[in-house]
Amino acid sequence: RLYGEWQLWVRFFLEGVRETSQQAFQTARHIVAITEEDRRMIESAGRRRGSMLQIHEAFRRRPIMGAGDLAGATQLSPPTVNAALEALTTLGIIKEITGKKRDRVFVYERYLSTLDRGVG
Repeated sequence: RLYGEWQLWVRFFLEGVRETSQQAFQTARHIVAITEEDRRMIESAGRRRGSMLQIHEAFRRRPIMGAGDLAGATQLSPPTVNAALEALTTLGIIKEITGKKRDRVFVYERYLSTLDRGVG
């Protein structure tokens, strides 16, 4: 500050902002690509695709959820939610993480891991 070297700090700071924003942009693009790929897979899934798409949308808002949470978030019946969860698990879009028969919790793993690690 006393010797006029503050300009170097401003450049350093702005470079950090630029790099961070580029990484965030790339991560967002990757997330969009993942969700669109999964959506296309769901749309070709047959008669359960409507409920599966609703559940998929709920996972985009919150990537870790239980079956009860999903029933509340989507207004779908528990049997419909469970059938859609089974179908989404079979497609490899979501993963059950508790290993239990009741009070199961599912994760939209590729989405969450992309958010966690970013891209690049």
